[in-house]
Parts: sequence; structure tokens; C-alpha cells
Amino acid sequence: MSKVSINQVWKIYGGTVVAIREASFTCEDGEFLAIVGPSGSGKSSLLRMIAGLEEITRGEILFNGNVVNKLGPRERNIALAFESYALYPLLTVYENIAFPLRARGLSKPEVDKKVRSIAETLDLTSILKVKPSSLSGGHSQRVSVARALVREPNVTLLDEPISHMDQRVRVEMRARIRRLHDELKITTIYVTHDQGEAVALCDRLVVLDRAEVQQVGNV
Repeated sequence: MSKVSINQVWKIYGGTVVAIREASFTCEDGEFLAIVGPSGSGKSSLLRMIAGLEEITRGEILFNGNVVNKLGPRERNIALAFESYALYPLLTVYENIAFPLRARGLSKPEVDKKVRSIAETLDLTSILKVKPSSLSGGHSQRVSVARALVREPNVTLLDEPISHMDQRVRVEMRARIRRLHDELKITTIYVTHDQGEAVALCDRLVVLDRAEVQQVGNV
């Protein structure tokens, strides 16, 4: 696991468009932190910089006190689940979840145990043999979350991961995601526009608006 520190981070596109202005906050080791704000506030840009998918214009991002500005996602040992879910279309749900475990060289029994365990927690057992083309948006998002969490990374980044689910299922998934976090103790940063969702899930909130951190506080 890792402590993630954001130190006076800026993101400017094209030299003029400020997406993030001097953001500073910390996500403690094992904490569940939410970044909440309206559409266009800079939430996803900030998450992508933490992930190593976008370069920082100015400032530093640190994992356990080490600057990671120049490191890619693999070197940061993070897992990502975005709103678009991006599943492998030719693989089954089981194979999608198993993919990062197989890439790490885990044995077949180890892979099977981990996949079936997280599938049970996220209520995916009945669709493990199904391919993504047959899934609803909500089920696809669940699979994306499962794939992100199954390998127990140092940091998990979740960007609107349950936005395509109806309200009843979203409430259920909040509880499942929180339970997984409490079991695994993975440092988690969760982006959402829904403040109620953030309060229900997380330990602390970072409120982002108009590219700036407006408030950081406990739930």
C-alpha cells in the first residue's frame, strides 16, 4: 500500500487552459478518499495525473515520499477503473478479471481462487462465462472494478465506477466496494460528482471546483 501526496500540482493544456490549479492534499496509507466536484471541475484530469496517464505541468506527486512524476502506471503499481470500463471484448468476464493475475505469473489455482472470491463479493459469479458484448453497462462497470481490485495493488483509482447502474444497484455496490476496501486495506482514491455517494463510501473528501481544491475534510 502507499501514501499518496499531491504537492502544488498544476495541469495546463495548450499553455492556456487550466484544468488543475495548485492542488495539494494527501491520501493516507490504506485510506478511502473521495474527490468530489461538478462536471468540468478537473477531477478526471487530477486522477489521470495520479495514475501516470498524463504529465504534470508543475508540482509533485509522491508515493510513500518518493516523487513519481516520471513513472508510468505500471511502475506506480496502481489499478484503474474508469467510467468507460474498457473490458477486453474477446475475453469472458472470468478471463477479464483474471488477466492482471495471469500477467503477474500467478498459478492457475491462485488465479481461480482470487477471481471467484472477488466475483462473489461483487455478485458476478453467475456471469463469469459471459463476454462483455452481452453485459449491461452496470455489469460491465462491476467487472471493471473487480479487475482493478483483484490484484491488490498499492493504490486503486476509481473514476465514476458505478455511474451506469440504477439507484438500487448503486447503493448495493457502494456497500460491496466499501467492504472490499475494509478487507484489503488498499489505498483508494474515488472520483464522483455525487456528494452523497462520496459521503456514504469514503473516510475523507476533497472538494474540487473550477480547477481548485476548495476543501479537504473528514466525512
